[in-house]
Amino acid sequence: MTRQSTEVGDHHVAPDFLGGSDCGAQTAPDPVAPRGRGLGRGLTRATLLTVLALATAAPVSAQDRDWDGETSTLWSTSTNWNPNGEPSFGATAIIDSGSLSNQPTLNVNRSVTAVNVSSGTLTVDATLTSTVTLSGTGNLTINVAGGVVGNISMGSSGTLVNNGTITGNLSIANGTTDNAGVVTSATFVSGGLLHLNDGTNLSNSAGLSISGGTVSVLSTETVGFLTLSGGTLGGSSELRVVGSFSQLAGVLAIGLTVNAAGDKTLEGGTIAGTLEGAGATTVQSGTTLLSGTISGPVTVASGALDIDGTGSIGGAVEIDSLGHFIGGTSGSVVGTLKSLGRFTPDGLSIEGDMTLAESARLFGGLNGLVINGVATLDGELNFDSAGVDFTSGLVEAEVFRADSIVGDFATFNVAGPAGFDVGYRIDNAGSDLRYLITYTRVQVVPEPSGLALVMLAMLAGAGATRRRAR
Repeated sequence: MTRQSTEVGDHHVAPDFLGGSDCGAQTAPDPVAPRGRGLGRGLTRATLLTVLALATAAPVSAQDRDWDGETSTLWSTSTNWNPNGEPSFGATAIIDSGSLSNQPTLNVNRSVTAVNVSSGTLTVDATLTSTVTLSGTGNLTINVAGGVVGNISMGSSGTLVNNGTITGNLSIANGTTDNAGVVTSATFVSGGLLHLNDGTNLSNSAGLSISGGTVSVLSTETVGFLTLSGGTLGGSSELRVVGSFSQLAGVLAIGLTVNAAGDKTLEGGTIAGTLEGAGATTVQSGTTLLSGTISGPVTVASGALDIDGTGSIGGAVEIDSLGHFIGGTSGSVVGTLKSLGRFTPDGLSIEGDMTLAESARLFGGLNGLVINGVATLDGELNFDSAGVDFTSGLVEAEVFRADSIVGDFATFNVAGPAGFDVGYRIDNAGSDLRYLITYTRVQVVPEPSGLALVMLAMLAGAGATRRRAR
């Protein structure tokens, strides 16, 4: 069969597409064929189908835009972007030239998928709904009337200044961040420097997590919970914690007070400032150095708490069977001390009673221990004689002094040099009693030499001869 076509205007269209048969019959007139001046002589059904397909096709993804500041500093001016036109939702706004005289200022509320600032400065005076990533030498300033709805990642060597509102997480790995505004979600610091200035308002329900870098609290701030696993947390003000505080490493620096209403868990690091609050303080593992102050009671459940120098505890101390508490030469406990585990005083002062249970192990030395209360003894005494002067015949070394002493050690592990007997005694020292280790030199009668024995035998024989001669 021969394929026929029907003329429409100046074009020929196969009858298959117009609803006709292929047996030579004339098809019905095309309903879209031009009539008079309506659609023009050159418009065919194929053309209309193409237009319809384009109109119903999936939208083309938004195009990323680079800031070039050709006209002004206003974000909303289309000629400031390359290619011309503001970035829209689905696109990334790229700011990567700090040498431009016109740096971008967001002057109207806008939404984009992402903003990347690797050089130059973005100033936000309205609401920007987008994630923001700072890298390279990029800078971001959020003014009082401005805000970012999205997470911000600060990884540049530049600066981030927030005087407005960040509705999202703030992550800091580099550079300097000055916060005097609002952060509604969590704050993470792994590097760089974060200043919490006057007006700072971190989330009271989300956390502040510090694994590196430095956080300086320069104005009273409140967070939901606090985790210190590295870096330095310092400043000259108070950081209040609604929930718990956990320290795995890092430094709580001198000058800062952390006041935690929830439990405080220590697993390492250094406390040079002040840790206080209603919640219990527990050493769970690792070794925590204390050169500052813990204001309340402390339980050393496992691991070690080591008072470094003048560190102090403003409450009772309880040492569980797996715990180790190490005093400092000028350290103090303003409360009682009870030990089921290992206790190394090293010159500690206890402003209360000391109780050593059967499982306790006391490791004493010449630095001494002062107990302004009753010392109840049991368990094991291990005394280090390093530094003891053994030049005299009787040597005494003080283990501790107390208001009164009850009981005695079940096990006595005290070694001395050869030629000394080791013991102990308790004596009065004014209003105190002293527990002393005694080292007494043993008097040894020398064995007679071989020549002395011969002479004694000769003298004995001469005496016998004289008796017989009489």
